Amino acid sequence: MLAQLDADEPANLAWTRDVRAALAPYTEGAYFNYIDSDLTDFAARYYGGNLARLASVKRRFDGDGLFAFPQAIPA
Repeated sequence: MLAQLDADEPANLAWTRDVRAALAPYTEGAYFNYIDSDLTDFAARYYGGNLARLASVKRRFDGDGLFAFPQAIPA
């Protein structure tokens, strides 16, 4: 069963990317509780107009970088 799932992965990823491309003209942003490694502009997509304010709050209260992970709010 697992081998079949692995074999289906490329087709499933291609389908997902095709759907995203088809819906792009009708959507904005992204769901921030789902880490999507395909997003190159994740911060802008996740947080939109709030990004600058959130980055300022992070710089002020998280100077040691405790809340750091690949798709965290950039400082």
